[in-house]
Amino acid sequence: MKNFLKNKIQSIIETDKIQAKKKVIDIGCADVRPYSEYLINQFDYYVGVDIDTYCLNKAKKKNFLNRKPIFQFGSVEKLNFKNSSFDVIICNNMIAYTNKKRAIEEMLRILKKGGILISLFNNKIDYSIWKIFHRTSRGKLIEIIHSLTVILNTVFFKIFRIKFFHTTFNTETEIRVILDNSKYNIDFQIESIINGLPYSVINLKIYKK
Repeated sequence: MKNFLKNKIQSIIETDKIQAKKKVIDIGCADVRPYSEYLINQFDYYVGVDIDTYCLNKAKKKNFLNRKPIFQFGSVEKLNFKNSSFDVIICNNMIAYTNKKRAIEEMLRILKKGGILISLFNNKIDYSIWKIFHRTSRGKLIEIIHSLTVILNTVFFKIFRIKFFHTTFNTETEIRVILDNSKYNIDFQIESIINGLPYSVINLKIYKK
């Protein structure tokens, strides 16, 4: 799965011919997964952001040879960067756990004109269903309860516009509406894929004009 992400991001960057001198921010960098390491080696200026201080501390202790990545605590809903700060934004598997409109608008705020926002592995209902029937690190019973809660929370929210807690699975329609109504001038591509994964996900490429 981690190498799948790295290969997908590498393919996009090579296809779009994004130059190494561009500034990239990796939102939800965790403790530096293979795709984050690729970004660190690919770009001259890399910032990794996460709300998990334990993961950030692990990332800071890693040796990246002559590279000098910056790791910073932060929330995607309130990023501590000036407008139009980055050429490339990478956001992996996070939108479901946020106020989606606020998170997307905040990322677009810090994206430069002509820049690209790449958001991969945005969970659909398939992911919650898959976790019900497969063992994860959190344990079977906890995962079943969590997944069912996410599904019910999302359904209730879509009917009554009320959330009992933050996480709701994503739908293409919901994300498309947010992007269509963005205050920024953007072009975007939405891709719903499986491609060998056990569940389908929504991938986004957003270009700021």
